[in-house]
Formats: sequence, structure tokens, C-alpha cells
Amino acid sequence: MFKRKQQQTHQLESQKITVSYDRLTSRFLITSNNEVIYSRLLFFIPFLTLKVTISDETYRLKVLSLIIWRAKLEKNGHLVIPELLERRRSKSIGSFVYGSVMGVLRFLG
Repeated sequence: MFKRKQQQTHQLESQKITVSYDRLTSRFLITSNNEVIYSRLLFFIPFLTLKVTISDETYRLKVLSLIIWRAKLEKNGHLVIPELLERRRSKSIGSFVYGSVMGVLRFLG
């Protein structure tokens, strides 16, 4: 079933953060305690690396939204949250595999 918004909650030290992605508008949003930490439209931005501050700690946010989705949070070079939206990543991998198989079958057929 098509869900417009994909979201996931993570525990980051003593805070809960909610990460969401709106598939229609491509808005990527990180909130904590109903406070917006980061919000951006990802229309034509395939690679994004920036610093975000969550409860006085600086983290590096890396988002890859080209073919296969990848969004992770790092602190001092160490991976804190390996995938911010696991469902989005698994769907993007599934779509890529399906498209690749259909492409190969079309080429062979």
C-alpha cells in the first residue's frame, strides 16, 4: 500500500528523534520533542552531508537519495544510527532490483 509519509523513531542518548520523509513533496524532516531540528526538500539533491545539532551535540547527517536511499547519522566519525529510515531503504533496494531484473529480461527477450 502506498504511504505518503514514511517515518521512524530512534533513541539518541536521552532523546527520542523522529525522522520522516514525505514521498510526494520530498521533504526530509528530523524532529525531537515536537521541535524541528532539520527540514529540507530533497527534489534534486542526490547527495547531502551536513552538521545538525541535537541536544547540544553535533552530528553529521549523510543522505543519499539517488537510486538507492541511504540516510545515516554520525558523531565524530563513528556511526550512531546506521539507517534513519529502514523501510525507505528496503523499498528503494527492492525497486532497484526489480527494475534491473525487468531490464535484463527485456534485453534478453
